[in-house]
Amino acid sequence: MLALVLLAALAASPGDASALASAGPVEDARPDLPEPIYEHYDFFVVAGQSNARGQGTAALAPGVPAGAAYEVSPQGEITALADPVGRAETGSAWPAFANAYSDSTGRGVVLISQTFNGSRQVWLPGDRNAWDVSSEGNLYAQTDARARRALRAAEDALPGVRPAGWLWIQGGTDGRRIDDGRITAGQYEAALHALARSVDRDWGVPLYLWVTGTDARDDSAGLQAVRRVQNNADALDEVVVVYREAHTFPARGWMLPDAVHWSQEGLNDAGARGGEVVAADRLARLGPQNPDPTTPG
Repeated sequence: MLALVLLAALAASPGDASALASAGPVEDARPDLPEPIYEHYDFFVVAGQSNARGQGTAALAPGVPAGAAYEVSPQGEITALADPVGRAETGSAWPAFANAYSDSTGRGVVLISQTFNGSRQVWLPGDRNAWDVSSEGNLYAQTDARARRALRAAEDALPGVRPAGWLWIQGGTDGRRIDDGRITAGQYEAALHALARSVDRDWGVPLYLWVTGTDARDDSAGLQAVRRVQNNADALDEVVVVYREAHTFPARGWMLPDAVHWSQEGLNDAGARGGEVVAADRLARLGPQNPDPTTPG
């Protein structure tokens, strides 16, 4: 029953509020979905590349209280949030993020995961998985459309849903391309800033940024350049840097044997500490009782 209701909602055009309303409530249509335990839920878009998806061990991720957090698929299917998240078969940062965020705000979490392994910020000819908003068919445009559908499904099923931010972990591929001389740090910076401005324009929320880490075998000049650009982006109104410690993971033993992906210990730390910073920023910007903004048009 829930699937039929959601399909009716998603078939409507994004701006057709009357058609969405006609799909009717879905809260009683799926008895196996945990009942919400919060009065309000904040919606996040998880985006970036493989460490945003998470390559950790799902069994070592923290559990999430029933009804505290949910995941929405691009098709509008709503499930309780738990690792593995999205299309992954591994552990991620997002259960730890949700727990920390809710503990700090008293609001639940809803997210959609749109991550693409090896994706890059700067588009080059032949690329098919770039977030560069100046390129045709870019991942931002694809994710924006899917996230809007997911947001509407969440609004139909859960109380007090409001868009709250894009959660961004990316940069390794661009760092290697800087090392190879294929792009410059300036090109990377321009593309990152353009992405953040697009999120702000289209969603009215910040790009919450986890600064990329390093390769455990070699902290190359390109990776260092990406980290400088990302750290400096905190000066933009559209960006909030929420975690800067990933470059320390090799020394802390928080890397997988492949030397580029974060272990579950690192993912849990990044998620929990990042969640606290995102929560503090949301409360400072909006206040816990702020009226919910209009859904992005």
